[in-house]
Amino acid sequence: MKAHNPLDNSQLLSLFVAQSNDGYAIFDEKDEVKYVNQSCAQMLLETTTGNILGKTFAQIMKESYYENRGIKVNTNNIDRWLTCVSRRRWRSTFRSFEIDLRNGGWLLVSEQVIGGKFIFLHATDITRTKRLEQELLRSQSKLLEQAYKDDLTQIANRRAFMERGTEEIKKAHRHQKNLVMFLLDIDHFKHINDQFGHSAGDSVLISITSLIQLQLRSYDIFARIGGEEFALIFSDTDTQTAVNIVERIRKLIEKANFQFEDKSIQCTISFGGSLLLDSDDLGSIVSRVDDVLYLAKKTGRNRVEFS
Repeated sequence: MKAHNPLDNSQLLSLFVAQSNDGYAIFDEKDEVKYVNQSCAQMLLETTTGNILGKTFAQIMKESYYENRGIKVNTNNIDRWLTCVSRRRWRSTFRSFEIDLRNGGWLLVSEQVIGGKFIFLHATDITRTKRLEQELLRSQSKLLEQAYKDDLTQIANRRAFMERGTEEIKKAHRHQKNLVMFLLDIDHFKHINDQFGHSAGDSVLISITSLIQLQLRSYDIFARIGGEEFALIFSDTDTQTAVNIVERIRKLIEKANFQFEDKSIQCTISFGGSLLLDSDDLGSIVSRVDDVLYLAKKTGRNRVEFS
């Protein structure tokens, strides 16, 4: 019985490429497809090899662009895009890049110019890796956000205030700009918790935070730095403007009725503020403002004191 002849290396390589899950294609010097396996045809244009062979790179990209299949081409002018990309493809002997697909997938593509006459293309599906990467980035972003955000009120927390405050003070000194800081404290907040319960106290904190935010500008810094204590930083702002803003906030809170279940809760806030001095860092201005806040509370509460 005649023995079966094993496949030689070239036949094995051809079989491997044809059946591979990775995409392989060869373009000639006219930028026409001379070879493409089924995986690559599916990746490039969601079609079969017969519908890719003989087509130019430009034809493939235009079909993908106009028929919304295969490679996602992010441009408003496909001809200009093709002119730019076609030059780049033959400029270097090797390049590697990521592309996204219309179906939401991702490819890692490498192109190698051989002898100045052929481009050998290899494409690997990296969709799972990219999705894991995006999920990791989302998780990191969420953790970072949580690290700088107060859990209850969803505004900046003490850590965020310390970091952003330090940067704003450096900036104010560097550009010789005004900076005004206020600390504010809800008067007799312990009585609210004792009389209505801690859930009611939390509700009041959330409501007051929302009310204050509506009175602030997008670039003002507002943070919860303690139980019922908050901080405000007004950058590049004159003293009178800052005082007017907090006085308006004080009056609004004084008149407000905060609802919790069937209860109506009223409260007031005391403010202490100061202008940034040339010698100040964050620690020194916070210390001074804290003393001014203490004065506001000692002299009757529900008032704005300014140093």
